Amino acid sequence: MQNNIQNLIIIGAGDFAKKVIRLAQSTKRFNILGYTNPEPKGILFGVSYLGTDDILTELIKMHPGCGAVLGFAGNMKLRRYREQLIVDLKSLGYIFPTVVASDAFIEENVELSEGVIVFNRAIIDFNTKIGPFSVVNLTALLGHDIIVGENSVISPMGMIGGGTKIGNNCFIGMNATINPYLTIGNQVIIGAASMVVKDCLEEGIYAGNPIRKVK
Repeated sequence: MQNNIQNLIIIGAGDFAKKVIRLAQSTKRFNILGYTNPEPKGILFGVSYLGTDDILTELIKMHPGCGAVLGFAGNMKLRRYREQLIVDLKSLGYIFPTVVASDAFIEENVELSEGVIVFNRAIIDFNTKIGPFSVVNLTALLGHDIIVGENSVISPMGMIGGGTKIGNNCFIGMNATINPYLTIGNQVIIGAASMVVKDCLEEGIYAGNPIRKVK
């Protein structure tokens, strides 16, 4: 790190990785060294391909204290790979910075854990805690005293009422609304535009207005 600019590697090359690249560039906090992926996807917004994830072992030797951002989120099929990759990268010495849009509104006493990503125009009210590697996407609104677990995603325009608890590995779809003081269990998917009016404690997929378990 030099002059408070941190070296950064983006892991992945899909649509979400592209969004992360643009977000990281906009913060002016990072020097993006490149991206890793099973195969090259060309130059992504000026960011070059470095190789597969296997090269990460060599890269940290060249750039001690380098940061890494996971450029894929919300894909349940990749969950176990994602979890193992985090363990492996930590053991190598990678740092997982928070990446927060400059125009996101974050109140006092908000706790953002390592690897959290907050996109543009998101609003997070006071006393809210966002767990490691979770994502608050574009224009999402999180009320006060919310707890979000690890590796969970709040999609664009998601609205989470105050006092809500969201577990680990959850996915809240676009424009979904969760009423205040409800509990969402682990491994729960809430469909887009759903209205959550009761607790969703069991793992599964929930959708509708009002919400019901569909799978």
